Amino acid sequence: MSQTEPMDPPPIPRPTPRIRLYRYQVVGIVALAILPVMAAFGIFGESWSTTDARTPSLELSLTYPARFRYKQLNQLELWVRNTGTQPTDTMRVSLDTAFARMFSTLSAIPPFDEAYVLSLPPIRPGAARLAILVIQAERYGRH
Repeated sequence: MSQTEPMDPPPIPRPTPRIRLYRYQVVGIVALAILPVMAAFGIFGESWSTTDARTPSLELSLTYPARFRYKQLNQLELWVRNTGTQPTDTMRVSLDTAFARMFSTLSAIPPFDEAYVLSLPPIRPGAARLAILVIQAERYGRH
């Protein structure tokens, strides 16, 4: 009896890799890829806006958070510049009570004299004063 040598097994088939996704999986992957790009461009973070007003003797500039998170502390900055030739009288800055009640924390530098009203001392010609209002949103949504 002759001994036969064992035969080599056939080679293992190597299939070409294929990725098969359903349509909803492609949509999900694209959506997940877009989120970090949007975050990098600041879509989800805070945003600030500035508004200005002028009269012949005063310039006002208000910088405020256009978007910030619930319960996050933030501030409004009001600059008042005297562009006239005479010193100003004491100016009173007041907040609308409907606006002020939307915040759980509301404080000011200089401090409020009475409910939602603060006074800015006289301003020399060419000088400016800064009032800062610290706010914390009490509710979700636009204020």
